[in-house]
Amino acid sequence: PHLYMLLHEQTDALLLAVALGVGLSASAGMLRIRCNRNLKGPVLVLLTFTLALSSFVHFHTSHVDILGLAWDLGAVTTGPVTVPLVIALGMGVAGAGANNSPLTGFGVVTLASLIPVNLVMLLSLALPAPVTKLRALPSAPPSPAISGN
Repeated sequence: PHLYMLLHEQTDALLLAVALGVGLSASAGMLRIRCNRNLKGPVLVLLTFTLALSSFVHFHTSHVDILGLAWDLGAVTTGPVTVPLVIALGMGVAGAGANNSPLTGFGVVTLASLIPVNLVMLLSLALPAPVTKLRALPSAPPSPAISGN
């Protein structure tokens, strides 16, 4: 029910969560490049948080069906359009500063795959539980053995 609700009733919120995740990761990556900081620490913290949140969602909530969607959307954000764009953006920002390494943009790609995963899982936890309507099954006619006929 949660997956159906996100894909059919809350598509705008889902799209916004993914777009916000990619935007935040690109902004954080550019800030990191401009300040000439190492990305290893924040990536390890973010990866640990992502795995912990995935475990929490899987074992302690009824939102298990969201996990596949969240991780797939994280993989989609590092597709053939986003990766060259983010790496080129990182190289351009690095070239304008003191860092001319061609590998500068790759940390931003890592962020661009993890932050949307977290935001989709947090979105699913923040949305109210969908209301499911239970349908009564039609009753079967009485068995001849039970009715005594």
